[in-house]
Amino acid sequence: AKDEDVDYMVKLLEYNDDDDDDVVDDPARAFVKYAAAPTSSGKTASALVGFLASAEKYKEETSFTHYLYLAFANNNGTVFKLRKMSRLSQDVDVAEKQGAAFALECLRKRLLDTTSGEKETDLDVDPPLMSETRDALKKLLDDHFPEDARILVHLDEHRDMCWLKSMLDQSAAFRQGFMETIADVERVTVLATYTAMPGEIPSTSSSGTCRYPVPVPPLDLDQVIAEFEELRWPTNVTEFNREEKRLWATLKFRLAAKLTKAGLLGLHLRRFVGFRKKFKEAATGAKTNVEALKACVGLCAVAFDSSTMDDPNAVKLLLGVSDKYRKDSKEDELVRQIGDVVVVRTGSSNQLDQSTTRLTSSFVRLLSINDKNYSVYSDGRDQLDTVLTGATDYRYVLPKFRYDDPRRENDPDNDD
Repeated sequence: AKDEDVDYMVKLLEYNDDDDDDVVDDPARAFVKYAAAPTSSGKTASALVGFLASAEKYKEETSFTHYLYLAFANNNGTVFKLRKMSRLSQDVDVAEKQGAAFALECLRKRLLDTTSGEKETDLDVDPPLMSETRDALKKLLDDHFPEDARILVHLDEHRDMCWLKSMLDQSAAFRQGFMETIADVERVTVLATYTAMPGEIPSTSSSGTCRYPVPVPPLDLDQVIAEFEELRWPTNVTEFNREEKRLWATLKFRLAAKLTKAGLLGLHLRRFVGFRKKFKEAATGAKTNVEALKACVGLCAVAFDSSTMDDPNAVKLLLGVSDKYRKDSKEDELVRQIGDVVVVRTGSSNQLDQSTTRLTSSFVRLLSINDKNYSVYSDGRDQLDTVLTGATDYRYVLPKFRYDDPRRENDPDNDD
């Protein structure tokens, strides 16, 4: 990832907007910050990268000093789990208290039990009041950390801490109680990571706790090319002519799409090692740059799922939607149902409220949906698919101007 994208993520993680009257009207309000992105996109690793950048690079009053990682799935089996999930209360208020009690036990085990493996906790059937659990959690942290500590608590795969299909509302209340209890403790920042947002936490509120989107720093293709010797072009790309520059742009786009589909883990798998070898052979085995570039463009062709499903919100997702709607509103319902949700940056680094981010779906999902109300979406998607899988030069798939269109005179590809 680029340094500027990591820096922006750090600023959002450290941000508490106490001085931003436009965003928060109640100084007691807290955030559950979240990073949502598809599997193997780097969201889990980015949390640690953000913490290290904050702790080691900035070293300011707002910088983090400690990092606590709580995983509820994967993580080589070292996860926090509930024992006897059937004890989850039918009463959503009690379920919320049960979630708060589980948060306290998870943090206690995290601080006192350094062994690996599953860390199970019995579900408390008679949980204390939320305020009592919060006080106990604050005391636990005060006993283990210095007074000036700023703690980043990373909740990975947060949906898996409690999810019962037959008790969806109660499960959501449990997770809400868990996250809000930790987030409400002063000098603690909660970051929740998963393929979906924590929809049980409201996006706006005049008081209490709200969710807050944090973009995962995107893959920097130039860094990938620099990291793998086989992907470095054998000649100086800054000296390319117009045709070579166009082919180089097409090649980088296809390569980025190929890596996006494979995920970050795919960079280290055996099949990618084989791909890198073939790439180098294609780049060095031709007589001219144009021939070599076309060979590599063909090698980087990537096919996505051609079966499309109708989604009346496809255009909205392509443009990005805000995550700042009243809970249970029509807009908030749309946001919480986004599949393969991705948080993207839209604002400047000087703006740190929710207006600087938008929510969309993953690149792969956007290519697999259709909006029957807007034919331009389908046309554009089909042309993009052709760029990724068809002709070796995007020039031949872009729409051209009509013969009598005055803009044709400024078309660099006009050979008349």
